[in-house]
This record gives sequence, structure tokens and C-alpha cells, in this order.
Amino acid sequence: MEKPKSRQLAVFLIKPEFHNWKDCLKEKINYDTYDISPEIDMSGKIIIGEVREKRPKWLSFLQEGSNKKLKDVCNTSTRALLFVNCEERIFAIAFGYGHYMLKEDCYERGFGLKVTLNTVDPSKLRSLDTSNIEELTVQTRKQTSKSSSVDTFGLNILSDLMRMVTGEPRDQTLAIRITGKDALVFNSKMFFQDLKDKLPRFLMAYRSNEYKEKFYWIDNLSEVRDLVILEKLNTSLIEALKKRDFDKIHLAPPEIVEWPRIEGFNYSTNKNSDNIFPDLEIEEFLSTIEPEKLDLKRLKKIKILVKMSTEEDLIPMWKLYDSIVFETYLDNDLYILTMGKWFNIETNFAKTVTDFIRNIPEAEVDLPVCQVLENEAEYNKRAAESMKNAVLMDRILIPCDSARDKIELCDLFTESGQFIHIKPKRSSSTLSHLFAQGRVSAESFLQDKKFRGEVRQLITKEKSDLVRYFPDTKPNPSDYEVVFAFIDNSDKKLPESLPFFTKLNFMQTTKALSLLGFKVSKIKIKKQSNPQIIN
Repeated sequence: MEKPKSRQLAVFLIKPEFHNWKDCLKEKINYDTYDISPEIDMSGKIIIGEVREKRPKWLSFLQEGSNKKLKDVCNTSTRALLFVNCEERIFAIAFGYGHYMLKEDCYERGFGLKVTLNTVDPSKLRSLDTSNIEELTVQTRKQTSKSSSVDTFGLNILSDLMRMVTGEPRDQTLAIRITGKDALVFNSKMFFQDLKDKLPRFLMAYRSNEYKEKFYWIDNLSEVRDLVILEKLNTSLIEALKKRDFDKIHLAPPEIVEWPRIEGFNYSTNKNSDNIFPDLEIEEFLSTIEPEKLDLKRLKKIKILVKMSTEEDLIPMWKLYDSIVFETYLDNDLYILTMGKWFNIETNFAKTVTDFIRNIPEAEVDLPVCQVLENEAEYNKRAAESMKNAVLMDRILIPCDSARDKIELCDLFTESGQFIHIKPKRSSSTLSHLFAQGRVSAESFLQDKKFRGEVRQLITKEKSDLVRYFPDTKPNPSDYEVVFAFIDNSDKKLPESLPFFTKLNFMQTTKALSLLGFKVSKIKIKKQSNPQIIN
């Protein structure tokens, strides 16, 4: 009796609005069709795509170094699809480059991931692909030498997006190994006719919410890749720009930048003007164009120009689209555009984060209003002078053993034992630096005797009566307070004025500092909208 052979198949689930396999194929492709044998009792169609041959690019390079003409060789591209009808849905199984024949909007995004999470043994995972979006999107693949539990991979369940999972199913009759992203890739010893049993089981697993028990945090954050939803979200973005809905949208660098080196900004829509804007403001960008003529194609072509202190000319630095931070609702779900990508935030998770930030105590400190033309350094200096009970620590870099580079203790240190960290509310990425500074500084202060000694010497020169806060022995963290101060010109209160990912990062930082024993508080510094004379 013939034994089943080991197969690896890639399965896509077609969206329910696609009722015919022909509607799933891209236009202008050539293929041959074949019926499934009636003996197998499965409804579907076999599609064999046109075989394509192409000379590899490396061949001409090798020819340059050969004293004889090389034998002509070609890469061959084969492609095939198997469409199978199953319980009023259609599956597409791709072979070779067959998935390139499918329309990108015809299959369910995340199908494979959900099936994998519902069928995999949580203690037998082999590989995880994640994206961390605390400040910049960092994609990571973690693999283990043997099957392990999810705890082995060191995930941050608040900010890591699960993109792909590989592991062993609980039921080995379903598959030997399974990998899920958009497609479901499974390995199994099987005959063709075994699909009749496996596909309904995959569909049942996709419809199940069993994964919520072991992977309850998966739905908190998810990147939007469904083309239909993306189109609706981008339409909402364009409408907000045309309406000048500044409460929902602002600009921010899509990467961490060295602000002292930046003199100002301009836009490719305004490149013939010598006007340099001191900050990234959505209002100023819209003043350089006619918003009613904006569409997505044009928006994605616009560049942000940066004037660096070391350069004479403006430098095209970022795409404007990648620098937009925009929050909107679609069908009662919260969506956020940041760093050029759209994310869906689970409703209860969004509320949990916002409520946490709302409950962080307000700092008891008298900080002055920030003037419209002041930069961060100018404000910190004036604040220290006006408070009289604080010492300026901004831009004073101190060596410590717990960090690779020298770090700031804080921007202001008060006689009440407050480490005050101040940043303009430009973006989630800028404020991530604020939280990182607060966390690293507190850890170094608590654990690094040498670091405290360096600070003590500096404090002695400025305000000797504050030296008591920097003892030679390990200090008691409950005697200190870490204050995060946000310079913001909006009328909204905290936390409503903060972007979601800022709130998420703020929550994680607060939890970490609280575990160390520090008190944590927040304060909003109002920024004037009109220039005023500063005495």
C-alpha cells in the first residue's frame, strides 16, 4: 500500500465576498485550468500558470570575467493554484509562485496566524516574528533550538505585535508543523484527498476564539494590512486634512532626531520659499498647499525638508505621510497612523491605557508657561531661574556604568527630590526618548554609586543644600519623584492630548519606575500660541 508523502502547503482563505475563483485572479495572466477528479469528491479547480524564463542578472557579470562565452542559463518561474470550495468559502492553495496570481485584496489577512494560535501547542513554539512599536517599528525574528513556551521568547505583551508563529499543533493528525501569517503553511504526510478533512478543520480553527485563553494579548495591537480597510482609513485622513481637523492630526519625525542640530523645517510644497518653520506643525504645512486639492497619491510624494546647522541647503529628510500621526475611528474601532503604518487598537485595551495615565498623579511643581518661540533648552533654563528651588541639569551628560553613553540625570532637579524630565509633545517617537531618559536615569541613580558621586560634585557647585539627595549609600527610592512634563499648545488635558503610543509607553515606564520604588507624576506645560516678551 502506498504511503503518504511529506508535503508543505501554503493555504489562503478567500474573503466571503469573492464567490468565484475567477474573481480572485489578477488580470492579464495566462493559465490553464483543470477539474478535480470526481472520485475525490471535492469541488474546486486547478490553475497552472504560464511558465516564465528569465536570464539571471549574475550571468552577465560572470561573462565579464570569462575568456569564453558562458552557457546560456535561465531561471524558471512556475506557479499554480488549487481552489477548493468548503462550507460556502473558498480556499486557495499556492504552489511555486502561485500566490502572485492572487489579487492582494481577495484573501483574509491574518488567517494563518489565527489558525496557528488556535491549534498550536503553546509549549511547543519554534519561531516568532514580532514588530515592536514603542517608538520606531522594529521587526524581530526569534527562534529556539527546540520547541519552547511563549515565555522563552521574552515578548513585551503590551507593545510587541505578533506577525508570524511557527510551532507544533496539539493534534498531530492535523499537521506536524504549522506556520501562520496571512497564509497558513503546514507540513503533513498526506494524500491529495486528505484536504477534504483538513480544510474544514482549518476553517473551524479560524472561526474559533480559543486563542484568547493562551494568547489573550494578541488582539491589543494589530497592523492593518487589509487593502479595503486601508483605503477607508486613508480617505478619512485626507478628509481630516481638508477640514483642518487639527485635534486629530499632527506631524512628527518618523525617527529619533538630534534636535540641537536642527534649525528648522520646510516642505517640498514650499521649497521655493526661504521661510523656515521652527517646528513641525500641521497648520504650517497646510499653509503651503491648497488642502482641497490633496489626494493620497500627492500626499505620499510630499517631502519634509530639514535645515541642519551643519548644512547650507535644506535636506529632503522624510516623506510627509510617514511623519503624520493621526487617530480616527472606523466602525467604532480605534485606528492610528504612525510612521507610515496603520494600527488597530482593541477598544478595551485603549481604555485601559488611557485610564491608567489619567490616574497618574499630577505633579506638585510650579512650572512656567512655555513661550511660542522658545526651544526646549531655552525653556528649561528660564524655568530653573524662575523656580529658584531647582537646579538646571539639562544637557549635562554624566558617565555611568549602566549605560553605554553618558546620560542626563534630568532637566530640572528640585529641593523636593523631583527629577523633572521635559519634552515638547511632538510625537510618540520624541516622547519615547523622554521616557527612556527617565527610566535609565532612575535606574542609574539607584544602582550606580559612581553616577551618584558625579552628580554630587555637580550639585555641590550649584546648590550645595541639595547634596543630601545624593548619598554615598544606596538611596531610598520612595523619597524621590520622577516627573514627566509635556510641553503642549493644545487645549486638551492629559491624557487626552497625548497620542496613543505615547500613553502606552508612558504606562510601561510608570510601571517599571513604580516597581523600583519611585513615585511618578505628570504635568502639562502650556505653550503660548502667540509670541510674548520675556523679561
